[in-house]
Amino acid sequence: MTYIGHLKLGSGLRRHPTARSPLRGKAKMRHMYISHCVVTDAFNKATDAEVNSYFKKMKEFGKEHGFDLIFWGNPWGVSESLTFVATSEKSLDGYIGWRTAWSQKASKDKLPTYYQASNTTIVTAIG
Repeated sequence: MTYIGHLKLGSGLRRHPTARSPLRGKAKMRHMYISHCVVTDAFNKATDAEVNSYFKKMKEFGKEHGFDLIFWGNPWGVSESLTFVATSEKSLDGYIGWRTAWSQKASKDKLPTYYQASNTTIVTAIG
């Protein structure tokens, strides 16, 4: 077997059973959440200013929950028409909590529904 850092190469990458993570005790995990969204007619009819206003509110709300919404826009290479990207040290549970709370707030505040479904890819920093 060949070892690279704490990983053992063989039939695939897997953690060596006695290895300690090089990040243990040194850094907090950092995650990037990339959400590709299916848009609604409301999004298609909205002006750029309306969409930007919506996402600025979402960004402010995200900060209250420990998430930094870093940008949003039109993706290439996926079937969805809208993507937004957030970063945080919070795990998937925190992300789901933030997104659920945002949906409830947006509904309560009668904000337009600009997307109806999303696929989220999570990238976790390893160094």
